[in-house]
Amino acid sequence: MKIIGIDPSYTRTAVAMLDGDEATWWTVGTTPKQPLPERLRTIAMEVSEIVADNAPDHVVIEEPGFIYVYRGTGTVAVQRAIGAIIAGLPDVPITVVAVATVRKLLDVPVKRGKGMAKAAVVDWVEAQGITLPRSPVAKNPDHDVADALLLAHYGRDHL
Repeated sequence: MKIIGIDPSYTRTAVAMLDGDEATWWTVGTTPKQPLPERLRTIAMEVSEIVADNAPDHVVIEEPGFIYVYRGTGTVAVQRAIGAIIAGLPDVPITVVAVATVRKLLDVPVKRGKGMAKAAVVDWVEAQGITLPRSPVAKNPDHDVADALLLAHYGRDHL
């Protein structure tokens, strides 16, 4: 079963796929100099291409937290743009869920400090027997994929 998890952001959107116990991930980045509509278009098109190319059984997208909605940041717009494009793909069910909810359901330890939360998620994912081709943390530009991996794991085992 192939599950894709998406952690949307208008600077760097992370996409992780679990195919059995094998993990693969991508990041889609934009620059602050790009206007928001161009960033949304870039992210939505690249993510939808990843989804279409990999034909997942399910897609799990992070629901932006209250602070993002309150501040009116582009993260909500990114999540909606990605969801709208993926919704247009045939036979790809979508679930939107908060990462905090997933962490509680899966009993993922929470650590505080720079990079510690992401490292804790990656450690937990590896403890579940998932093979990572490389570590997505520790000064790696792919550190944003930790939550996307967690969302994919949730989708694989709970949906």
